[in-house]
Amino acid sequence: MKNFWSLIVLFICVFSLKGWSQNFLSNEHTAGGAFAFIEDFGGTVGMARAQTGVSTEQNDLFSTLLNPASPSPVAQKQNIAFSWKAGAVQSNQGSMAWAFPYKLARLQLTYNNHIHHNIAEYDIQGEATGHELKPYDQSLAFSVQVPTTHFIIGANFKHLLDRLSDLPQDQSAMAWGMDWGLRLRNDSPRWGAGIAVLNLGNQFRAYTEKGVNYLPLNSIIQLGGHLNLIVPRGATLMLDLRLERYGPISIHTALDYVVNPWLTLHGGLQRSIPELMYTLDMFFTEAELAVGHWDLINAGCTIQAEKWTLNYALAWLTENQGMRHQISLGYFL
Repeated sequence: MKNFWSLIVLFICVFSLKGWSQNFLSNEHTAGGAFAFIEDFGGTVGMARAQTGVSTEQNDLFSTLLNPASPSPVAQKQNIAFSWKAGAVQSNQGSMAWAFPYKLARLQLTYNNHIHHNIAEYDIQGEATGHELKPYDQSLAFSVQVPTTHFIIGANFKHLLDRLSDLPQDQSAMAWGMDWGLRLRNDSPRWGAGIAVLNLGNQFRAYTEKGVNYLPLNSIIQLGGHLNLIVPRGATLMLDLRLERYGPISIHTALDYVVNPWLTLHGGLQRSIPELMYTLDMFFTEAELAVGHWDLINAGCTIQAEKWTLNYALAWLTENQGMRHQISLGYFL
């Protein structure tokens, strides 16, 4: 039965890669903004690590949206979690997750709701109409994770909903997507490796009644590794490389430090290749950076009790725009 589940997940992953590998390498549609909100659902620990750590095991259920193979296996236990994110340039975002074992597999349901700030409407003359637009996003994901002898294999199946406004001509755009991930199970506790392929899918309902349909999602390939450093209490150094269909290549690095058995500190940094090149050339040119990240630096912590897990993350934003925060609470039933 174990091999059966592993083969099913592996077959789906290979089949999906065959269908979308050519799409990933081409920019036939400029749809980088379509359903871009899904890249913001990476979990609290993921935010504290600047979306780093596809090779590590995490106790945050929402990390399944960063790598379906990342969440810790639920050994004959059910687990529920709730998450909330808010702050500067960040609308209210709430998430819920429920994970449970089924035979040798681990299954999970994850719901995300993103309510944006209301936007004032203006007419073609630039005059305010007095009406406010109310955009929102939602996603529902079903996840499966299967351990094998040498790997942890995981997959997400996602339904996405994105509404830009409540105007009569607008409608809720919908898309389906799939993620798959793989994490190495090795005998050495010193190091590990993993890979995740995210957002394989297409829009199947347009934003307007006569709008463009079948826009592909912003597919992402992220691969990385980690090394456990020899220090008195324990630290883990992580390094990931992220390739986006509609964005530049970026490098993500993070460090976890175990203070004691119940407290772990996280820190992370992400920079795109254009940002790194700009940093190197900033003393010799006056060119402005066209592509960058909102987050200047990320940090957070995890508090682990017998049945409870509390994760907190914050991000300092660029251009003195303030901070944004995320907190999640998990409980083993």
